[in-house]
Amino acid sequence: MIGIVPAAGLARRLGAPETSKELEPVYRAPSGEVLPVAYRLLHAFADAGIAEARVVTSAAKADVRDVLAGGDATTPALNHLVVETSPAAAFTVSVGTESAGESPVALGFPDVLWEGERAFERLAGALDLTGASVAIGLFPPTHDYPTDGVEVAHDGRVVGFEPAETAADMPTWTLAVWRPSFSRLLEREVALRYGPWTGVTPEGELAITPILALALESGLEIASVRISDRPFLDIGEPGRLEAARAACRPASDAGGSATT
Repeated sequence: MIGIVPAAGLARRLGAPETSKELEPVYRAPSGEVLPVAYRLLHAFADAGIAEARVVTSAAKADVRDVLAGGDATTPALNHLVVETSPAAAFTVSVGTESAGESPVALGFPDVLWEGERAFERLAGALDLTGASVAIGLFPPTHDYPTDGVEVAHDGRVVGFEPAETAADMPTWTLAVWRPSFSRLLEREVALRYGPWTGVTPEGELAITPILALALESGLEIASVRISDRPFLDIGEPGRLEAARAACRPASDAGGSATT
């Protein structure tokens, strides 16, 4: 299994910060050390025995490539794939899946914090147990940060997805593992939308959830695993980034206990 780290976005919600958001020091590692947020994902990959990951960055994000480099003893070996720019998350991920070839893939986002042990190990186990093409990791919704909802049957099979506007109290997802069948579907949809991309972005950004929905329509099965009873924290907007920073400050600075 090969990890995919999509890090080619422009952080528009943060006003294009000088330092890439993936390097924000808001992840408190098990050692107690505060590290760049991207290490939350890299450590989860390593905990699952994933030995290799592809980090997809835009040309402008040399700082991510410099800091993460080839990985270290706590992470998989890292290979960097560089695109000039990326029009969408699905485009970025497809660059990684093309490089992964016929290997199964583990996907997470390097600007997200979450709780839950053995996440990718459990997802891979669900993939093997059910024979599904994809397994996604579920989290509770965050009502001040609407996300697409996941409709799940009593046996854990995913039966549909709901847009954020109408998802209400449905669980959401932010981690996944999948087989090459889904990689090829993803790549095909990206090619249909962006073709030989010339830097002119079509209307609307292609995310991963619509492709998961298309997979269901195409007959691919999607399993689910509840990773945590606490919502994940995407640091990609100012208020949520500040919340992550505050959680990593010493208690004497934050005015209370520091947790992530």
